[in-house]
Amino acid sequence: MVVAFVDTGFDSMALPAFAGRTASGINEISGGTGGADLNGHGTEMAVIAAGGGDRGVWGVAPEATVLPVLVADAQGHATPEAVAAGVTWAAAHGAAVINISLAAAVASKDVAGAIEAASAAGILVVVAAGDLGMPGPEFPASAPGAIAVYGQDQSGDVGAHSNVPTDAAALAPGERIETLVRADADIRKLAVNGTSAAAAVVSGILAACLSAAAARYKSFELRGGHCKQLLLRQPRGRFVDLDYIMEAVT
Repeated sequence: MVVAFVDTGFDSMALPAFAGRTASGINEISGGTGGADLNGHGTEMAVIAAGGGDRGVWGVAPEATVLPVLVADAQGHATPEAVAAGVTWAAAHGAAVINISLAAAVASKDVAGAIEAASAAGILVVVAAGDLGMPGPEFPASAPGAIAVYGQDQSGDVGAHSNVPTDAAALAPGERIETLVRADADIRKLAVNGTSAAAAVVSGILAACLSAAAARYKSFELRGGHCKQLLLRQPRGRFVDLDYIMEAVT
């Protein structure tokens, strides 16, 4: 399954486990592909969702293909125009899941429209709910069609690095999530907190869910809709239960 990361790009140079699993993406800031990471954040999220064991770090879906969509600069700032264009491009270039580990203070009709269109096409759009500790999701997790993801701490409660769920959403691990970050010409391990990481965990789970459902549900739209329902209607409330999802789809 192809997972698009609408983020700061993706740097696979020091990550041999991604060889053959990195699609040619796009750079919505300056043109070209998304095959560089201006900040490191996009690579960190891709490793959480799809890492293949580099430095002993595994992602949730280690056979997924990464589609980098570079929309944010070295400070992690992105314009609504870049995000909307990135979501639309990812939807048109094979993404089964679109991960958006970004949040904004102001809503954008263009971004909301791109997310809603992608969701209507059967693509699962996973968005970090925000890290301000406030009730409900920030934008674009609040957009129609988005799967808002909140962060869970190691005790199983809503984490200090997360907004608080107020409606149907996903609550996934978001505290001390191990990933990898570029360090000069090498990589090093890093533990991250927040709903960005939690969203990447959910994107990996949904990619695995779609893969398992592929033989059972021939229609892409049916597979996506089925997996989204499983995620949001689990017997343990809003908590992500990978065993339940995989058992249900297989």
